[in-house]
Amino acid sequence: EREEIEKAFRDGSLNKLIATQTLAYGVNLPADKVLIGVKGFYDRIERKYKIFPDPLDILQEEGRAGRFGIKEKGYSFILPYGSKTDRLERELKGTLEGEFKPYLVEEVLSERSFGKLALFLLVAFMHKGERFREFLRETYSLRDFVNHPKLDEVVEWLKIHDYIGKDFKPTDKGRFCLRSGVPPFNLEEFLRRKYLPLPTLAVIRPLLYTKRLDGIFYFTERADRFKKDLKKVNDILIPCGGECLEDNTNQLLFFAEGYTFYYPNISNPPGDFSYLGSDALHLLRTLLELRKLGELDLTNEELLRISHSLKYGLKEEFAPLGGIKGIGHIRANLLKENLFTEGVRELKFTDKVSNLLENYYDEGVLRTSLIELLIELRRLSEPKARREANVVISLLKRNKDSHQVDDKILRTFGLFLYGRESLGWKREKLLELILSG
Repeated sequence: EREEIEKAFRDGSLNKLIATQTLAYGVNLPADKVLIGVKGFYDRIERKYKIFPDPLDILQEEGRAGRFGIKEKGYSFILPYGSKTDRLERELKGTLEGEFKPYLVEEVLSERSFGKLALFLLVAFMHKGERFREFLRETYSLRDFVNHPKLDEVVEWLKIHDYIGKDFKPTDKGRFCLRSGVPPFNLEEFLRRKYLPLPTLAVIRPLLYTKRLDGIFYFTERADRFKKDLKKVNDILIPCGGECLEDNTNQLLFFAEGYTFYYPNISNPPGDFSYLGSDALHLLRTLLELRKLGELDLTNEELLRISHSLKYGLKEEFAPLGGIKGIGHIRANLLKENLFTEGVRELKFTDKVSNLLENYYDEGVLRTSLIELLIELRRLSEPKARREANVVISLLKRNKDSHQVDDKILRTFGLFLYGRESLGWKREKLLELILSG
């Protein structure tokens, strides 16, 4: 697809391209003009003014305009939106015209350096072993920091925690980090939490290293019930300590426990929580790697539950509800609430959706029950509650012959376990093999 787009753009059959900032890193244009939408905002967590996309991304995007040897000149335009133009202009001018420091240099000079710097050093050890400084001298980012004391500190940390051996080559743990991209510091935090009495998603939170997961409380903190719900979540996380608050594990648990269902202003999960589908697949692979490494003792069914729980924000016991095609986070939690009131405490992936209509309920009783829950717990008006209940019942009918398992998660799991051959297998066969494995 990328090659076709590049070709069409070059020959002029495609003369406009609209994309996210990933365009700056992936597509070899050039363009005559680049228009960049830029927003400035005050980050309440880090307590400083931020620019989105960040200045490095802006520079990369500007680099798509013109290309040496292909286009003599290119023009870029910054289009501010959603913020005061004067403030944004000042911040941009100071940032883009100031001294440019590579990202890893900023990492070395900050207190956050153990994360990505440790992972980068593992690459150097893999290539050069004890001569890793030679590798650093060949990099643009760290060539001036070969003898920086922070490097010695990180190297010593990697030795102590068994990421490199006496020969300065990555150990099994080090190679796992290189394959998965999980920074060593995050892996150590996962290993610490593994022995604590915590919910599974709280334990694996450090492995979701690309996610801030900070988008829920902004939409819930003004509601009357928020403090009570937050206390329940934080009480669960007491054994973890401050680390589970610093990386927003409490927000992840708030989502996974289904508390967002009770907030009528949330119809879809906000921020990072709205697109955890691909993260659930990456996590599945990471957990399988950790199982091979001997650092995880979970069955295939448990891994399926974790993946569904993360993607759909459901308690693990009710995670199969996410497998109802089109159900989504809020409606799946509505069904969970209804099942719970009926005395159901766990669902199986092998259950068919028709069970929810035939085995547990009469359709009329189900509709009435859903309406009552939507009015009581979501505080919807009676007409809205009735419409929503009808949509849920329609989804159940449409999927009545299907097992309660997400097809993407199932197929990806099969690919990881059995290779490409599994892509041609029927869902029933694949599910049976995975659960019996």
